[in-house]
Amino acid sequence: MIKKKREEESVDCFEEVAKEKTGTSKVMTQKTINQTCKYRDVVIQDICKCIYGNALPFNLLRSPLFVQMLKSVGEYGRGLKPPLIMRCWCLF
Repeated sequence: MIKKKREEESVDCFEEVAKEKTGTSKVMTQKTINQTCKYRDVVIQDICKCIYGNALPFNLLRSPLFVQMLKSVGEYGRGLKPPLIMRCWCLF
């Protein structure tokens, strides 16, 4: 069930476009390289803003834990809410 949820929420290079006339059928169109790169640039800017805004060391970008966190977030997909402070503080 978790695997199915991840597949449904995953972000990939295809997007569904509904046909206007039929209303029920969908056509898969592939995003262009420019659209994908533009989206990546926005994500990188958000990561940099977080690092700058919280005065985090730049070595964080080389950390295997940071890379693992990004992979986990990417696999989860859209809709991930940040953990509560108490949960991070007490459980790990």
